[in-house]
Amino acid sequence: MVAGGKGRFAGLGMVPLQDPELAARELEGLMKAGFRGVEIGTNVNGVSIADKRFAPFFQAAESLGAAIFVHALHPAGTERLVGPTGMPALTLFPCETATAIASLIMGGIIGRHPRLRVAFSHGGGVFALVLPRLMHGWKLMPGMQETVPEAPAEQARRLFYDTLVYDRDTLAFLIERFGVTQLCLGTDHPFLIEERDPVGAVEALGLSAEDQELLLSTNARRFLGET
Repeated sequence: MVAGGKGRFAGLGMVPLQDPELAARELEGLMKAGFRGVEIGTNVNGVSIADKRFAPFFQAAESLGAAIFVHALHPAGTERLVGPTGMPALTLFPCETATAIASLIMGGIIGRHPRLRVAFSHGGGVFALVLPRLMHGWKLMPGMQETVPEAPAEQARRLFYDTLVYDRDTLAFLIERFGVTQLCLGTDHPFLIEERDPVGAVEALGLSAEDQELLLSTNARRFLGET
């Protein structure tokens, strides 16, 4: 697909994160084969990807220049959810993603690997709303700044997030919180809740032509290591 796409596609692979050291070796093979990085879940058999056992994988990703796209997987809290089938994807995925981002920041992964390029699906879930609370605790709670020297908000603005939030005001809020250079076009294609007009959702923001191009193309290319 990539070879026949005339430059329109870039591939992300998969690795067996159940074995982080093997995953690191597989990642090296993927990069040599022309992939731009990998897609991973927010947890591995219930273990957060921020757990120290996954350190070899993130170290390899940084050294290889591999992009990492994170999508919510097997979210916590399903036993408390009431409603029809499909509710976990609608309500728990955003919380699962926010938990993963906060853990990667506060667990030290993002701080230890400043050249790591990580993107999160669905606008980072509810993380943009959690971030001020995280910052407040980081400033006031004993030991927080000693454990995490760099402010969570600063680290958050080095991460990437997709535009798949289904709402103009929410997308504008994410740009304000994370920066216009950190949002990449998202679709969720081919799933049922895909954004049917992702370009139109960006155009509705009324951004300058330069900023619009960042969201539609340039940021994604930078995330993938093309620029």
